[in-house]
Amino acid sequence: FNGTSWSSPKEIDSKSGGIAPVSCPTSTFCVALDHYGDVLTYNGDSWTSPINIDSNGPGRYSVSCPTSTFCTVVDFEGNSVTYNNGSWLLNRQPGGLLRSVSCPGTTFCTAIDGDNAYSLNDGSWSSPDLIEPGGGRMTSISCASSTFCAAVDGAGNALTFNGTLWSPPQNVDSGVSLTSVSCVSSSFCVAVDGAGNALTFNGISWSSPDVIETHGGPMTSISCASSTFCAAVDGAGNALTFNATSWSSPQNVDPGGSLSSVSCSSSTFCVAVDSSGSALTFDGTSWPSPVSMDISGGFLNSVSCATTSFCVAADAHGNALSYNGTSWSSPNPADSSGGVDAVSCSTATFCVGVDGNGNALVYDGHS
Repeated sequence: FNGTSWSSPKEIDSKSGGIAPVSCPTSTFCVALDHYGDVLTYNGDSWTSPINIDSNGPGRYSVSCPTSTFCTVVDFEGNSVTYNNGSWLLNRQPGGLLRSVSCPGTTFCTAIDGDNAYSLNDGSWSSPDLIEPGGGRMTSISCASSTFCAAVDGAGNALTFNGTLWSPPQNVDSGVSLTSVSCVSSSFCVAVDGAGNALTFNGISWSSPDVIETHGGPMTSISCASSTFCAAVDGAGNALTFNATSWSSPQNVDPGGSLSSVSCSSSTFCVAVDSSGSALTFDGTSWPSPVSMDISGGFLNSVSCATTSFCVAADAHGNALSYNGTSWSSPNPADSSGGVDAVSCSTATFCVGVDGNGNALVYDGHS
């Protein structure tokens, strides 16, 4: 199309099955994909011959090119292929039941399954790194930077990453499952467990478990915006906050609900989501009543807020919902293979989600 009319059809790929997606960031650069994992590029005058970039075909694909030097292609097997300055690179996505992901920036993320860690560096995922050989089944990870992460497991163990290596698992909460961890620096993390305890890491060691939830609800999630503010939620609809010295008493903010995740971008802004598809926002003083925002009835598994005007929540049906500072979007399909179990957004234009089928999804601000 030249701005006025459409040209006649021209065959550019002789294989049957047709060409599905196409992306054109400029009038002199387009990328098209066929059913067999072949890519064709357009230079403003003509199309190249098909070049295979994904041997998993035939299959279904999607492509997005924000510029003429960078594109990402994803297939329905959970793999991605990136184009960078003329070269295509196939990235096998992590395998296993991915439970948690943390992205401190746009060029580094780490995801975990029960036993392994996978790092995303500049668009490429690493091979599995066995960091929990004892079978404790890791539950949560938090990365303050590309040189520091902490992970916890269901056997009360904690592990730390120094940018190169993971420490051996250290039992810090004997006999209790650690459910969530949040780190703002290499010298401050807080983890919570299924018995209502919180543990703090000071850069060297973990504190003893401190009972913060006296109402009996298992802690499900924690988020620290700084070393002087954290919020935690439990499965009985209670929320608690930390002010650098002590924890508040549990406050039932979601009567009859089960809060599954919380994310705080500052001490005056947090969002919590629950198993009924509702969200609650903390303004620094109080939590309002839950607002139903997932009309699909999906169990909201995770929420991540990069700023006070951008959050993403993900549900058990594979949908993602975004918040713009005022309202939530309708559920948008993000993962056709199952529910998104965890999401992490470092900016309003970069998020990574992971699911229980070993897939990772990247949001670039558009899709």
